[in-house]
Amino acid sequence: MTKDIIWALHSQQKDTLIQECIDKEGEDFLTWENLRKYGVIIWYDNMEKITGYIETIARNEYRKTRDPYSATLWYILLNKKNVLLTLCGRDEKFRAVAEFLKRNFNEEA
Repeated sequence: MTKDIIWALHSQQKDTLIQECIDKEGEDFLTWENLRKYGVIIWYDNMEKITGYIETIARNEYRKTRDPYSATLWYILLNKKNVLLTLCGRDEKFRAVAEFLKRNFNEEA
């Protein structure tokens, strides 16, 4: 698998490779395990598209469980605290987390 990743890293047809590895499978196929299996984060250099993939992963994780904790890492990585705040605010058991996320972390306490 390592030689495939190195080959992809040097390829001039990265968009075609992404289509074959990821895009043709559909959104439900898009998981961190699949991105990692194909080494996409290493060789694919279109950050806009990678960001879109990570957003889809976050959405898929939340849809599977309806638990904001399953998507927390992804939304923080994307700097989408407000999305996470909205997800936590929907469920009473996550209200404390929602209140915590409302804080301005740039201010000193």
